[in-house]
This record gives sequence, C-alpha cells and structure tokens, in this order.
Amino acid sequence: MQNPTTTTLGYALSVTRWLQAPLYFGLVTAQGVYVYTFFKELWTLILICVSGHATETYVMLAVLKLVDVVMIANLLITAIVGISSVHLLQMFVDVHHTSHHARAWEIPGVACMHARPHPNG
Repeated sequence: MQNPTTTTLGYALSVTRWLQAPLYFGLVTAQGVYVYTFFKELWTLILICVSGHATETYVMLAVLKLVDVVMIANLLITAIVGISSVHLLQMFVDVHHTSHHARAWEIPGVACMHARPHPNG
C-alpha cells in the first residue's frame, strides 16, 4: 500500500502539467511565426536574385538567416515533440505497472515504441 502523502504529491505534480499547456501552445504559435518568417525571407531572396540586384554577400547572409530560422524551428519541434511524448506516454501507458527504474531511464520515443504491442506477437 502506498503512502497517502506520496500518492497526493504524485497526483498534484501530475495535474500541474496542465498549467504548462499555455506555454506549449505558445511554442506552437512561435513555430508558426518562424514558418512565416522563413517564407518571407525566402521570397525576398528570390525576388532580389531574380531582379539581378543580389550581391554575393547578400545571398550568403540571406542563406545564413534562413539556416538560422530553420535551426531555431527544429529546436522548437524537438521541445514540442519531447514534451508532448512524455505527457502522451503518461496518459496512454499504465505507468503503475512499469518499474520506476525503467520509466526514469527510457527515452520518450523509445518508451512509446515499447508500449505498443509487437506486430509479430
């Protein structure tokens, strides 16, 4: 039998993840802003190159700006997927029947793969 204090504390910590939901939606919104920024910068680069006004330095800096936007967007995707996979794992896998040691060291994506039944049996 579990200690009531431990159970209450665990439940309280589990419920507080919903306080972070607005932050996650903010990350998704920021991802949308970066997609818009990427296409705006790409379109500007294309227009300047087609018009013949692009210098080598301008093209290099514009491409570096595009790379920067993509790298930040990838970081946002990593954060969003990592956070959501942990919460989905907690929602869809019976964590009470998994050892604490196994839960503590599993990578969320790998843990999700282990949670599904194997197609061959």
